[in-house]
Amino acid sequence: MTIALVTFLDTPDQHTKAILDSLGSAIRTRGFDLVLIDGTSTSSTVAMATFDYIATITRPDSLWRATVPARVEQFWKEAVGIQGKKGCALVIRQGWRTNAFCRKVMAIMESVGICVDYFEIIRDAAHCSDIAPFIG
Repeated sequence: MTIALVTFLDTPDQHTKAILDSLGSAIRTRGFDLVLIDGTSTSSTVAMATFDYIATITRPDSLWRATVPARVEQFWKEAVGIQGKKGCALVIRQGWRTNAFCRKVMAIMESVGICVDYFEIIRDAAHCSDIAPFIG
């Protein structure tokens, strides 16, 4: 199975890089192919139809608000070949409104035709090995 991990992380810090590395290695140990796509800079005309599963990882920009960046919605509305695909929403814990932020990301994904079958709020890199069995 080929999994696309679309990241919407403007400035990944050490904590975020550790989470991405841990998540990637945990998914690959399950025998899946993983392709990282930078949603902040890549054109959404990437052939999403070639992927079997689509995972999105992002984090809130603010400690107090649950506003999803406009780029997330723009990316999914312009994406091609995603209708009917299974996917998941992964949000890195940051601030007080992380749960509301996760619900909004899931709503955006479902509005464009992705069937969200899993979501998780990631605490740290060690948490990634626990959630990897549910992705895919």
